[in-house]
This record gives sequence, C-alpha cells and structure tokens, in this order.
Amino acid sequence: MPAYFTLAHFTALTADLGNQMSSPEREDARQRLREVHDRVYPPLRTQNVDLHQWTKSVVTEYSVGAVEHGGALVVQYLRDSAQARVVERLMGREEAAASGDLAVRRHPVIEMRLTPRAFVLELIIAPDARWDQQNLAGKLTISRHKQSLFSMLRQLDNTYALGFWRGIHRSDMHLTGHHLQHPQILDEWLSTFEPGQDWFRLGTWFAPDDPLLYTDELSEAVSQHVKTLYAIYQHILWTSDNNFHDFFQRR
Repeated sequence: MPAYFTLAHFTALTADLGNQMSSPEREDARQRLREVHDRVYPPLRTQNVDLHQWTKSVVTEYSVGAVEHGGALVVQYLRDSAQARVVERLMGREEAAASGDLAVRRHPVIEMRLTPRAFVLELIIAPDARWDQQNLAGKLTISRHKQSLFSMLRQLDNTYALGFWRGIHRSDMHLTGHHLQHPQILDEWLSTFEPGQDWFRLGTWFAPDDPLLYTDELSEAVSQHVKTLYAIYQHILWTSDNNFHDFFQRR
C-alpha cells in the first residue's frame, strides 16, 4: 500500500514555508495532501455532506486558526459561497458579499492540516465567524440543544480535543474525549466560551509516527473524522432553519 507521508515530510515542514517552497519533500507533502483530498472529497459529496472549497489551489498555507500564514499545509471545507454571501450580509458586509470578496475566517471551517507536529482534522470557528459563534452561544442557552451537542461530543474518542485557543498547534488547555464524558465538566467549560473573542476548536491529532499516516487506510480514517465533525458543524452552523440569534441576544 502507498505511504501517504514520511517523517521527511514532517521534517521539511519545520522550515519556514515561505522560504523553502522548492523543497522536494514539502512539494511532495503538498501532493500527498491533495491525494487524500481527491480520495475523500468526491465520495463525501455523494453522501449528503454539504461542504465546499473556495480556494483555487486545493492545498493552501493558511489556517483560520492562525493569526499569520505559514507553518502548515491546509485543505479547507466550508459552506457554499451563496450561503456565505447571505451570512456576510447579515454581518453588515454588504459590499463584500455583493462583490464576492468573501473571507474564509468568517465561517466555520473543517480543516485537514499537516504541520511539523501533527496531521490534523479539525472544526474551527474563528472569532470573525461571529454570526455562527453567536448561533452556538444561543443554542447553548436551550437545554435540549445543549444536550444534543453534549451527546455528540460524548461519542468522540480520546484522540479528540476541544478548546478555545488560537494557532496551528494544539494548546495544553483543552478537553479530551475522557473529559467529554462528564456533562458537568463540559457544561462548565462551554460556559466560558465568549463569542467574538475565542476560537472554537474541535479536532483529532495524529502524531508524525502514527502508523496510519503511512498506509492506504488513511483516506477512510479521514472520511470518518470529517463526517463526525460535520455532524457537529451542522449543529452549530447558522442557517435560516437553524437560527438562534434571538436566544443569544437574550443571554
């Protein structure tokens, strides 16, 4: 079976991406990440997973979890551009929405990310995605919706981490799958979430020496993790049928 990544790919990423774009290992890593996308994305689209790509290049160097570009190779999935225009108009970005000047960071994103430390599948909602962040905060004020979210989180294994940090690397301040089994811990943690200030982060991390990264089984694992994150993404995502802004305003 083909090896998707090697330790050389991770080592190559330790150098500054902007200065080392000619590195054969890095360009090979970019191609491998594209191959994972090519295997995973088309089947997901036939399974009613409503995720889209906006960038001309499938693999970019920008994570919505980071303040600056670089340090990672990233594939991003998010709502379609028509829905994004509606949301950005609601956020007061009428001219940008009309011209199609949409910003990925203003929307929930599921990222597939390769960094010097890990291969990551992660749902990120940056502070700039305030319309969706406020939707989440509104749903957390309603017991049945909060419990529905808790039920999905309890199904996650111990490779998952939940937190509010920023950056491409996982913070030490996070909850693991073990913590997610305890409603009181989860309730207290989410009660500290501040829309417009915190990054909402939920994902799973694979260390560079994880055997799965070097086998053909990686595609299936990625597909399963994306579908798991997508269920939570849907719970949070603002739509006209999933609108809890009034509850956020009353909070």
